[in-house]
Amino acid sequence: MVTDDINGYYARAEAELTRGRQAEREGNNGMARVCSRRAVGAMVEAWMTLDPHSAYGTHTMSALRGLIEDERTPPDVKTAANRLQHGIRAVGTDMFPHSPIEDAETIINYLRTKLKV
Repeated sequence: MVTDDINGYYARAEAELTRGRQAEREGNNGMARVCSRRAVGAMVEAWMTLDPHSAYGTHTMSALRGLIEDERTPPDVKTAANRLQHGIRAVGTDMFPHSPIEDAETIINYLRTKLKV
């Protein structure tokens, strides 16, 4: 059943966010970013099972680029995806968020509306 498959992706995303929150509490911002990206990747993967789009590619970073380039993506989600795609060299700029978890949650909430979960 499709809903069970989608719930599996959502569970994977939630597990990554849990790990990311823990990493953030421990001051491990790099791991928090990685987990945030993985969480978003799981949800984009779920969405692509229902509404495939070639711009989203096959991995998390291409999923983030797909969100940024997709004209259907709301501005706040594009901004969050743009920040998540930047690496550690962006520390101290607007492209390095205080909390990558918050950016991931913004994107995931949007994708949940697309998936109706």
